[in-house]
This record gives sequence, C-alpha cells and structure tokens, in this order.
Amino acid sequence: MSFLLFAAKRRRFFFRCQTTSFLLLAKTTSFLPAKTTPFLLLIKRSRFVSRPNDFGPQIRQVKLKKQSELRIKVQRTSQPLRLRLLDGKAEIFGYELPHEVWLTFPPLMIFAVFTWYGAIIEIDGIAETKCTSCETPMMSYLRVHNSLQVERHRSTSSTRDCVPSQGPRVIIVGDTDSGKTTLAKMLLNWAAKDGWKPTYVDLNIGQSSTITIPGTVSATPVEMPVDPVEGFPLDKAIVHYFGHTSPSINLRLYLKKDLKFKKNLQFLNLEMSAGVFTRSSHFRKTLRNYSIQNYFYGVTNDLTVYTKILKFSDVHVYRIGDFPESGSSTSAQRRGNNPLKITHVTIDEHLVNKVLSISYAKQDDQIISSVVAGFVCIKNVDIGEERITYISPSAAELPSKILILGTLTWHVT
Repeated sequence: MSFLLFAAKRRRFFFRCQTTSFLLLAKTTSFLPAKTTPFLLLIKRSRFVSRPNDFGPQIRQVKLKKQSELRIKVQRTSQPLRLRLLDGKAEIFGYELPHEVWLTFPPLMIFAVFTWYGAIIEIDGIAETKCTSCETPMMSYLRVHNSLQVERHRSTSSTRDCVPSQGPRVIIVGDTDSGKTTLAKMLLNWAAKDGWKPTYVDLNIGQSSTITIPGTVSATPVEMPVDPVEGFPLDKAIVHYFGHTSPSINLRLYLKKDLKFKKNLQFLNLEMSAGVFTRSSHFRKTLRNYSIQNYFYGVTNDLTVYTKILKFSDVHVYRIGDFPESGSSTSAQRRGNNPLKITHVTIDEHLVNKVLSISYAKQDDQIISSVVAGFVCIKNVDIGEERITYISPSAAELPSKILILGTLTWHVT
C-alpha cells in the first residue's frame, strides 16, 4: 500500500470492522468473545541498566551488535528525527526496517531499534535521549510469540461441526510505563509477518491511543505489519467512545465494555525492558493532545483539515451520564444520578474546543452500544445565528446527526 493511499484512508471516518479468525488483545481486559484459554502477560520491573549518550545534530552512524537495541526519545521542539537502515537487519516494534529508506519520526515519539544479528543505523537529527543496550527481554518476548504460534496452528487444525475454533486471546497487564503497548505491537507485527491476521484491542483510555484518539475503546484487525510512524490503519477500526481519560469519571460506562473471562487463564510473567521511559503526568497530557492533533492533521502534518458550519437544528448533542462533567461516578451516584443515562446537551459556548464523536446510533437509546464514525472539534458557537463552526478530517457531510460530548478538549492552533 502506497503512502498516499494510506494517508487518504486516514482522512476518512471509520468503517465497521470485518470478522477475523485470530484475536490478540492488549491492555487490560477482553473485548470480544472467544472459546480458547486466554493468556495473561504480566510485565515486571527489571534490573537492566542502560547507558545514555548524547548525539549531535549531524548525521551519524550507529553500529548495533547482535541482540542489542538503540533507544530513542525524540525532542518536543526539534525538527523530526530521520533514521534509516544501512546494513544488516533491524526492526522497530517488530516491524522490519527496509534498507536505505529514511523514516521520519515526529516530536515526542519514543521507540527502540532492535537487531537480532547486527545492523548499522544512520540517524539525522537530535534526540532528547539515546542509548544502546545489549540487555533486552526480546528472547522472552519471542518465546511468547512462538507459544502463540503453536496455539494458532492448533486452532486451525481443530474443528467442531466444521467450524474452526478461535485463536488465542492475550491480555497484557503491568505497571504504568512498563512497555505494554510496545510488547503488543511486537506480537502483532510478528504474527502478521508470519501470515496471521490478529485483532488488536486497546482499552487504555487514558494514554494517547494507539489506534485513534484518547478516551476510546477501540479494535482493529492487523493484516500486515504496522508502520512504526503511521501506526494502525483506521479503515477497519471499531471504535466506542468513552469520552474521558480516566475510567473513574464514569466507571459504570467503562465496565459496560468489559467481558468476564472463564476460569482457565494462563499467567506468564515477563521482565520489563530497561528501555522503557517514565512519563510524567504533564508529558502524558501533552501526548494526548498530540494524539488528537495527529487525528486531524496526520503524524507528519500532511493532511488537510476542513472547517465547516452547521445549524443548531442539523445535529443533536448528547452526554452519557446524568451528572456534571467534572463529577466522578462515585460522587454522582451518591447524589442519585444515573451514569448510564443519555442526557441531551444544550448547544452553547461551552462546546468550544470540545472533541465530539459522531455516533452511528439511529436513536438516543442506541448511543451506548453504537460505534462511532469519527470525531470533530468545535471551533465556534454563534448563539445569535444558531450556527456551529467545527473542524473535520473529511470534506464530506457528517454521516450522522448524533454527536456525543465527553470531557476531551483540544485547543485548535
């Protein structure tokens, strides 16, 4: 798939996801039913120590020994960092790097270039942090991948009433900043490289979402290795809008997306990579803002954003939960409010800079169970003229008149 086609797809709203046979889950709990024994991967802190070094702004080469990695954190204010593979084989999040092709990484991106057999990497630009290490947990991650491969082959060979059983389910849990997302991407890319089509589910609403924007519960099939810069394609994603960056704001609503496991659950303890960066709450907030910006403008700021105008009568705005936006679900329940009630929202200036989802629901009682088509950000509300000015990643008209309000805010620049 060419970059232009891929970028064009990112400009569109979401579409419903096709059914896939194999499921790979990440983050906390299950999203889709399955009949096989799920795996729970627990990432633990390790004692590995890496040595940082400072790279200058000039182009320079880095030689990596076998089973070593180069860990990079791109600066926020610098120009995008460029990197290419000159010799050997190397990968980022399990995605094998092409030879002699420059990849451009945006500000704040954190990643590691790993090689199994040795490689030479060329870097153009300044990074806030760079270090190399030969101590990685990659062998244990590879063993997990091999175990999943065995389960997948077993699943395809076993049938019941001529219906193939479903592949393995995996849940990745661990401390904050323990590398859950990185491990999930590796397992997904390795599986896709071997010809499987796993489905990735992201239930971590508080971080900058790996599929779309924060505040969402989302899933997408992975049919080919995922580009480490562009990320997951959106054309087959299923997205439910939670609307907040913490489950505690409306815990009842968040648990509506939960699915209980049966008793058979296999636990695997894995060492955490020493290359994991600890992110402050301020840094996380900045990442969430960048994630929303990337949805509208693209990772490399190359997508067109459209400013459009609606009449008040053209849309209906709702909020899930009969309590103030700032109130938590616990305090709201003490006041007798219903966290699952669909509440109509008056259109006024408080919607400015709010990120609203576009629901596929036909009626308001279908909002909680319906997926969303995409997102818009309100730029202006004219009370006198009863008009809303909003920005959208698509030039097309909104696919639905039902918009859902949460607490996500993005100040358009």
